[in-house]
Amino acid sequence: MHVIHKTEGFVLGSKNVREADKYFYIYTRDFGLIGAFAQGVRKSASKLRGHLQDFSLVSLELVQGREIWRITGAQVFPPLLASSLEESSARSLSWIEVRFLTEPVFQFLTNLSKLIRRLCPGEEKSEDLFGHLKEAHKFLSKGNPCSKEDIQAFECVAVLKILNTLGYVGDSQNLSFFVTSVVDKSVLEKAKEKRRILVAEINNSIKESQL
Repeated sequence: MHVIHKTEGFVLGSKNVREADKYFYIYTRDFGLIGAFAQGVRKSASKLRGHLQDFSLVSLELVQGREIWRITGAQVFPPLLASSLEESSARSLSWIEVRFLTEPVFQFLTNLSKLIRRLCPGEEKSEDLFGHLKEAHKFLSKGNPCSKEDIQAFECVAVLKILNTLGYVGDSQNLSFFVTSVVDKSVLEKAKEKRRILVAEINNSIKESQL
């Protein structure tokens, strides 16, 4: 009998497989970065379809096979902009579908997902990294960033935190404030002021990773 593992995960991306199936790249709280298969999820009658959307935070039920994980259950976290938890659950929509998905937000989420898939070793747990993803989910769900500049500043801070967690950021007075602070309006303003420095540090850290 297969053991069902329950965890939370951030859907980084997906690709279609066969006629109605899908393969998902998910960063999970308990297992790190995994690839997971969902059978029949593209069918209109699939119960999982509305809960497995790219860039969504979801509660998962997984079965580990010999070569691949399989998704047996999923529940999208209620969008924080909905008027009530009941309303959110009833609609079965991901948080990113409820708010207006602007081009800067979409680009940020795409970049973040690509970065994690590029730098993270497979199935290596990091509660700190998962915490950074949840912080991004919470921040964007509240609709805090309201301009392209805000999103770009937030992306710098989020990426720095992830790189720091993975060990790719050295000791620097320019960065310590950003990698240790909870993101709020004051942090965003400082990030906008120092964006050129932060971008240079990010690019250098990624280059040094040789990945």
